[in-house]
Amino acid sequence: MEAIEQGENVVVSTATASGKSLIFQAATIHKLLTNLSSKALVFYPLRALVADQLASWREFAQSIGMDEKVVGQIDGSVPVRERDDILPRCSDRCHDS
Repeated sequence: MEAIEQGENVVVSTATASGKSLIFQAATIHKLLTNLSSKALVFYPLRALVADQLASWREFAQSIGMDEKVVGQIDGSVPVRERDDILPRCSDRCHDS
């Protein structure tokens, strides 16, 4: 975690369900809490993985006293008109249509 906090590149290679996601979630949440203007945008390649990770992110946020609504999801099932509530449109927003 110290290397991540110092901005170093870190590779974590372990078995499935061994806690890799928790490492980057903790580092991301730490950054969000220490720099309130920060935002995190995380991409997952499969909808099933997204559902699992969304629950994990929300549980993590709640466990440290954050509102679970700080974590959102945008995929093809989210109407375009609702996406701005999750990620306000800006010039560097990822293409979502």
